[in-house]
Amino acid sequence: MPLRPQVTKERLTHEKFTTIAHRDHVICNPIGSEKIDRVVGLLDLPALARVLEVGCGKAELLVRLAERYDCTAVGIDLNSTFLTEARARAFDRGVGGHIELIQDDAATARFPGAPFDAAMCVGATHAFGGYIPTLKRLKGLVKPGGKIVLGEGYWIQRPDVGYLKALGAKQGDFTDHAGNVEAGLAEGMIYLYSVVASTDDFDQYEGLYNHSVESWCLENPNDLDTEAARERIRAWRDAYLKWGRGTLGFGVYLFQV
Repeated sequence: MPLRPQVTKERLTHEKFTTIAHRDHVICNPIGSEKIDRVVGLLDLPALARVLEVGCGKAELLVRLAERYDCTAVGIDLNSTFLTEARARAFDRGVGGHIELIQDDAATARFPGAPFDAAMCVGATHAFGGYIPTLKRLKGLVKPGGKIVLGEGYWIQRPDVGYLKALGAKQGDFTDHAGNVEAGLAEGMIYLYSVVASTDDFDQYEGLYNHSVESWCLENPNDLDTEAARERIRAWRDAYLKWGRGTLGFGVYLFQV
């Protein structure tokens, strides 16, 4: 997810909230499963390929790549709960030996095995300070001719001031869909393909996000963070319904170096 609701109570950490909010998601971004598979197919990885994903979350994308290409992969994420779930998923689907999952901060991490045949960061470009810094960083981590997959938000229309306040964002934090493509071109990359989340994709993602938090609050009435979590998810829900559905998009972009 490109942006997340701001913490309104000091005790409720971002990690706890996002873990609760994504507990029922397999893919932790608004792109639908079928569209993810299109990007996986178009990566066209060579034999014995090595792949990196920064902000891998539950590593569903890496698992699909390992299943399709018999490649090896490195995934980096800060969320220990997501990584535990990812390891179990990879083992259950027979590719546990292909995927190394590391809990680390991407901004300071070392990337074992670089350069890679492909490097990815979907919905986690904040790890490198934004979309363009992530383009530059991943470009330096792939081989000549390697592929880069980036997932990023974009403005569908000029955002309302109220929406920016709810997001804790500035208008300059995103460009439009064409601007995300043009940023890759400006780095000397070849643009190959993209998919974008439809309104239905976003409603599914946001609906499950809301359902997970509201359900957790009902299940845990005595948790010290329940009040803050409920306040936070309802403010986020209202902002999405009032402004977000027609304002913020999300795309996944495939480039070649």
